[in-house]
Amino acid sequence: MGVLLGLVVAVTYGTGDFFGGLAARRVPVLWVVFLSHALAAVLVVAIVGLDRSSHPAREDIVIGVIAGIVGMVSVALFYRGLAIGRMGMVAPITAVVSAIVPVAWGLTFGERPSALALFGVALAVGSVALISSEAGDSPHEPVSRSRAPLFLALGAGLGFGAFFVLYSNAGAHSGMWPLLASRWTSATLLAVVFAFVPRARRDPPSRKALPLIAGAGLFDAAANGFFLAAARTGLLSIVGAVSSLYPASTVLLARGVLHERFHRAQIIGLAIAAVGVVLIALG
Repeated sequence: MGVLLGLVVAVTYGTGDFFGGLAARRVPVLWVVFLSHALAAVLVVAIVGLDRSSHPAREDIVIGVIAGIVGMVSVALFYRGLAIGRMGMVAPITAVVSAIVPVAWGLTFGERPSALALFGVALAVGSVALISSEAGDSPHEPVSRSRAPLFLALGAGLGFGAFFVLYSNAGAHSGMWPLLASRWTSATLLAVVFAFVPRARRDPPSRKALPLIAGAGLFDAAANGFFLAAARTGLLSIVGAVSSLYPASTVLLARGVLHERFHRAQIIGLAIAAVGVVLIALG
C-alpha cells in the first residue's frame, strides 16, 4: 500500500509542479507560492474539519510548522528553477536529490534497504551530470545559459528531502494536522512578507495566471496528504524514493504542452535516473 500511495504522490506532485512552474513563468515566484499555499491551507482546514479521528500531539504541530518553513523555501527555489530553466532538467535533478535524502536518513536511523536499492542510489546520483549536461531548444522555454537552474534544483531537492523526513516523523494518529500547520505557517509568513516588503507586491497575477496557481495549490494539498498517508504505511526510504518519481508526469506534460526537446545525453540521464529511483523502490 505504501508503494501504491507513493505512486499517487508522484503523479499529484508532478502535476502540481507543472502548473506551478508555468505560473512562475508569468508571475513572480512569491505570488505563486503564497497564493497556492493559501489555497492549500483553506482546503486542508476543510479536510481536518471532516476528520474526527485524528489526535495530534504538540510535537506533530511543531513538525508541521518546521515543514512549512522548509517547504516554502524549497518550493520557491523549485518554481524559480522551473521559471528560468528547463522543466525536463530541473524536475529530475530535484527528484534525485530529494530521493537520496530520505534514503540516507533511513540508513542512518536503522532502515536497511537491500543492495539493489543502494545500487539505485548510485545510478541516480550519477545521472545528474548527464541530465544537466546540455540544454535543448524549444520555442516556449526560457533561455538560460547560467548554472542557476542547476543550483536551484539541488537546493530544492535537499529541502524536499528534509520535508519528507519531517513528515515521516509525524504521529500515526495526527491525521492532516501536520499539513495544516505546515501550509498555514508558510502562507502566514508570506503574507507578512507581502505586508512589509512593497517590492514583493509588484506584478500581481493576472486572471490568466490564476487557474495555473489554483492547480498548483490543489495538487500540492493532495500530494502532501497522500504522502502523510504513505509514510505511515511503509519505510521512509521506500516511500520517499517512489514519491520522487514525480518528474515523470512533469516531463510528460512539459513535452506534450510545451514541446520541450532533449539532447541525447539528457535522455540517457533521464532513463538512468528513472531506473535508479525504481531500483530504490524495489529494493
